[in-house]
Amino acid sequence: MKSNFTLCQICLLLCGVFGADGDEVETVSVMEGDSVTLNPDLTQIKKFTQIDWRFGDSVIARTDGTEISYPKPTERFRGRLLLDLTGSLTIKNMKTKHSGLYELQIDHSSGTLDRKFNVTVKESASNAGKAEMKVISVIEGYSVTLQTDVTKLDGDELIVWRSGEEGKLIAKADIEDKSSPLYDTEERFRNRLELDYQTGSLIITNTRTTDSGLYTLKISSNTHTTDKTFTLTVSGSGLSSGAVVGIVLAVLLLAAAAAAAVGVIYYRRRNSKLQKQTFFPRTMVLVGRTGVGKSSSGNTILGKRVFKAEKSGSSVTKECRLERGEVAGGEMTVIDTPGLFDTDISEDNLKQEMAKCVNMTAPGPHAIILVLKLDPLTKEERDSVNKISAIFGEEADKHTMVLFTHGDQLDKPIEEFINANKALKDILSRCGGGYHVFNNQNIGNRHQVFELLVKVEDMVSATSSAQQETSPLNV
Repeated sequence: MKSNFTLCQICLLLCGVFGADGDEVETVSVMEGDSVTLNPDLTQIKKFTQIDWRFGDSVIARTDGTEISYPKPTERFRGRLLLDLTGSLTIKNMKTKHSGLYELQIDHSSGTLDRKFNVTVKESASNAGKAEMKVISVIEGYSVTLQTDVTKLDGDELIVWRSGEEGKLIAKADIEDKSSPLYDTEERFRNRLELDYQTGSLIITNTRTTDSGLYTLKISSNTHTTDKTFTLTVSGSGLSSGAVVGIVLAVLLLAAAAAAAVGVIYYRRRNSKLQKQTFFPRTMVLVGRTGVGKSSSGNTILGKRVFKAEKSGSSVTKECRLERGEVAGGEMTVIDTPGLFDTDISEDNLKQEMAKCVNMTAPGPHAIILVLKLDPLTKEERDSVNKISAIFGEEADKHTMVLFTHGDQLDKPIEEFINANKALKDILSRCGGGYHVFNNQNIGNRHQVFELLVKVEDMVSATSSAQQETSPLNV
């Protein structure tokens, strides 16, 4: 009888050591986008034969002390799990769908030990204190893009945008789930936010002065986390602070250097046009080879993303497309065209599309914008002016202006770049409108657009008679 009692005590002791923990649940909290490590305490076990980690009904990770496997790599955990030979399980880039009960089963020489972890994934918090800071300004009423500087997303990112010191959530997208992004539905940003699924950048349309303030970004993936902070200033519909400073400096220079009076007067005349911000309705046709940024330039001119623009070796624009919008008090018509030398489009189809373009601009465009990248010219681009004349007529070069894109990559004055390229100088010598530079990465920079429109006005004035000041090119 006594021996039976002793045996019962031993059984209870074993159950206390190896079975009671199965009812205990360790609670773990983690922020969305962060990693978590579930670390079992194996000090009671000298050696195990197998460790299984389960989530729901599935074994998601396993080790026998020498090899590691992931038996059922479901989409939920794909690329996220990292199990080491001690049984510790790390889960990267946690999202709310990873909340739940994780069960650990340890097989060893004396029996089985169970552990349970209840993991809660909390909404990602702002990390503004450690993030890179960018300062951006825009004129009220125009769009602005908060650029992430990410060239391409990997496909598993969680993108979280917040605003204000309190870190209010305004936009969120789970790229991996391919679900529609969530936007702030309150009155402040209603219907004015757009996430770029290629880069994670945030576009704010029809900006208001109340949009000024702090914006934070967190992009979490299985391999890295990116934090950025933006300070946005939305100035009134008049000149921005930068332009005001420019005018003040111009006045000081005029007073200090009479010899430079002519140049300063010219500078002030152009800035006066910008200050009035009123232009005649104009029709502009964007032409150039595939990939130079025609569609992006059209979006920059109109201050909104209406043309489809992607980084691609083949033409995104297959047919002529017309869009209109009010820019600085005037209705601007912009026509995007297929690549002039696009190999994806037959010569006959290209001629048909360009003929359609001519009809769209009837009686003719005010400006033909030849879009070029800040790269060495291709053989086809050297012949671009001739091709433009063949499409729009012999007088077309007088109405043509060169627009250089990727201005953010320019590391020297544009004049130095031009002077070092004889073929480019030849093209510009035939273009009556001269040249201009765009940074399409900053669609909210409206001054670059106003400067372009001033040059268009100058070109129209130079090519029109006094009686027909605003007449377009007749084609």
